[in-house]
Amino acid sequence: MKKVYFTFILLVICAISQSFSQGYLQPAPKQNPPNLHPGRPASAREALLESNAVPLVPTYWMQDSTWYFTWTANTSSWFLNEKNFLYYNNTGALWDNLYTILNTVSSQWDNLTQYVYTYGPSGNTLTSRAQTWYVAGGHWVDFMYYHYDDFGRVDTTFYKTFDQGSGSFLGGSQSLCTYNVSNQILETLMQSLDTASANWVNSSRVTYAYLPTGQMTQQMTENWNASLSSWVNSQKYEYTYDVSGFLTEYLTSNWNVATSQWIQSMRATYTNSGMGLPTLILYEQWNPGLGIWENTKQETRQYNASSQVLEVLDQQWNSVPSTWVNSFKQENTYYPTGYQETMYQYYWNPGTSAWMDSYYSLNDTLGYNSEYYSKSIDWSNYTYIYGYRYLYFYNPSHQPSQYQHFDLDTATSAWILSAHRLFTYDGNGNNIEELDQSYNGSIYENEFKMDHFYSFTTGIGTKPGPGSMCYYANPLPKGQPIQCKNLQSAKDYRFTLYSISGQLVFTTNIHDGEPLILPQTLSEGVYLMQVYGNEKMVAQGKIILIN
Repeated sequence: MKKVYFTFILLVICAISQSFSQGYLQPAPKQNPPNLHPGRPASAREALLESNAVPLVPTYWMQDSTWYFTWTANTSSWFLNEKNFLYYNNTGALWDNLYTILNTVSSQWDNLTQYVYTYGPSGNTLTSRAQTWYVAGGHWVDFMYYHYDDFGRVDTTFYKTFDQGSGSFLGGSQSLCTYNVSNQILETLMQSLDTASANWVNSSRVTYAYLPTGQMTQQMTENWNASLSSWVNSQKYEYTYDVSGFLTEYLTSNWNVATSQWIQSMRATYTNSGMGLPTLILYEQWNPGLGIWENTKQETRQYNASSQVLEVLDQQWNSVPSTWVNSFKQENTYYPTGYQETMYQYYWNPGTSAWMDSYYSLNDTLGYNSEYYSKSIDWSNYTYIYGYRYLYFYNPSHQPSQYQHFDLDTATSAWILSAHRLFTYDGNGNNIEELDQSYNGSIYENEFKMDHFYSFTTGIGTKPGPGSMCYYANPLPKGQPIQCKNLQSAKDYRFTLYSISGQLVFTTNIHDGEPLILPQTLSEGVYLMQVYGNEKMVAQGKIILIN
């Protein structure tokens, strides 16, 4: 599970469904190394995807919480500093993904971040939002939001930067998307947050035009001129197709404000196979002084009999000798089943006239990643300055059992083992622990771990709000209190405790502010706790009771 700490970047999230697929193939994105110290997801969408990760959890078990520990070397013990609670509706759909953090001063668990979801009658996602807990104000603040239309398309999304000190937003951006009846994007409107008025103001917009057959013909960007209260042209892309509907050219132009004219800038010309696969793409730059197109780059592609890309070769134009010079190359291989086996990426070293590998990935015959590495190059002298490599191992159920992390020794070009992550599963196939350990050259040393907990159910009851949560140590030593905070005063709540098999073992009434001590006669073990008010569940959790 890849997560990042508070690095939130708003992307234009509208699903642009371009009808052509022959655009320039960029070098495949480098895989980010799995984070050995994960934090909260970067977006509500990522939080939802992570909670629904298929390989780790059988469908009849629902993950209800994850606890995050860091290793304290001087005490040789684990320090629990963060918890993640997952809450579901009656259909089993996640509606709240809550993160809490330990307040070392008060020894209480404070709200930190949560991801909240709403659904339509058919189970489709309506909204997803990310919220941060405003400590001074004592309430949640939206900092990221997605809204989906009836077809599951994102039509509204925003991100805001919230400052805990002032309790105000420092900035933000929003995207509004509209579509046509053919599910094609028509317009993306970008707006920025006016922090003084708390209003969204226009920034830029992109509009799209299509042929009756569905191919995009134009993509135009305009910028908002506040002083004129009007849109001003900025850039446009124009696409041309042959009689078979295959892309043959796209042309970019920039708007000249002084002359109120479009000035052509760059064009890409496609040579396609009989199946419409681009075999050569020529990129040219317009020279306004000479009034001619000049070569800049070309890309050639080779395919196998299944139309899968075998090789992509990028070359830059050298105008002095008037020749093409190698720049980038990607090579792919495939299994007979169609799964990709390997991918290599290279950059050309002009000093040695040789290719330097920068990326490699290997998948097994079932499509699971077995290995990949990435190397960073210093372009001033074409030497490696950094690199990482990962090896993946799986159990017989093809769940990850371990991955190993290596760092590149730039002096020797050797891969040095530096850390690993171990995955542990229970008898039901649930991933119950992820352990990160660093390697010091002779032994592994604890660094970080995540413990996952599950409930045997197809739908865990929802909770009304974070103020109704109960706080307690876990594992909970006998005699230690359970504190349910912020319950309505002068109102009775029913506390119930069930064994892991579902047997009711204890019940009592509780009130706001009163600590609850479980009976000493209860055996050590795992229990499920629920709190009801007015016949509605207001809190739930798992208690691990110890002597």
